[in-house]
Amino acid sequence: MSALSRRQTLASMLGGTALLAMARTTNAASKTLNVLSHNVHRTVLTTGAAGDLTDTWRKSNDAEISWTTSDSNPLQAAGVPP
Repeated sequence: MSALSRRQTLASMLGGTALLAMARTTNAASKTLNVLSHNVHRTVLTTGAAGDLTDTWRKSNDAEISWTTSDSNPLQAAGVPP
């Protein structure tokens, strides 16, 4: 008997869809590293006398770094009474 049942057909379709979705997510995630830090961390790692310290890592991993930085002045001002 070579015919597939509805249950087997549905299971294979869902499995294939899940496999494609996971492969797409994995490829997208491996291309960008999201870093949440203070601006001084980005500055120290990417500029200065030593140059871009992330360059070797980015080239060997074929990835980019997306920096999200924050300012600490609001944190310091919150603890100081007016």
